[in-house]
Amino acid sequence: MEAAKIAPSAMNAQPYDVWVVRSPEKVQAIRDAKSSFNGFIDNVNLFIVFTDAPYSNGKLEGLAEEMQIDYRTQDIGESIAYLTLQAKDLGLDTCILGGFRIDQVKKALGTDAHIQIIVAVGYATEGYKVRSKVRKADSENVRFV
Repeated sequence: MEAAKIAPSAMNAQPYDVWVVRSPEKVQAIRDAKSSFNGFIDNVNLFIVFTDAPYSNGKLEGLAEEMQIDYRTQDIGESIAYLTLQAKDLGLDTCILGGFRIDQVKKALGTDAHIQIIVAVGYATEGYKVRSKVRKADSENVRFV
């Protein structure tokens, strides 16, 4: 969490809340909210949930409106990048979950805040084979101008 906290944030506003979910009943509720393609999280014992929070900086709120950019999304992404890299450095495995039933997660957390994303944190099952990452060739999605 320390690494996530030092990630860059537009005007240092940090317009998000972080929920570290570790109680067994809440963890199970998050597992139950998974999509069908997230079966690998059945043994995860800790989730980190990022939710939107109001802009605490009026200047940033005005800039977000003027630029038509939601800085929460950018700041959360940067925070997750720091968090996952630090977790790996500590020997932990992570998976960023994009598929989950938002209403069930809100109910488990007791919040009406917009759930942005969930990060599963733990240790991969012994012998688990990490899929190789196949990415597009640069010629497909990288533009030099």
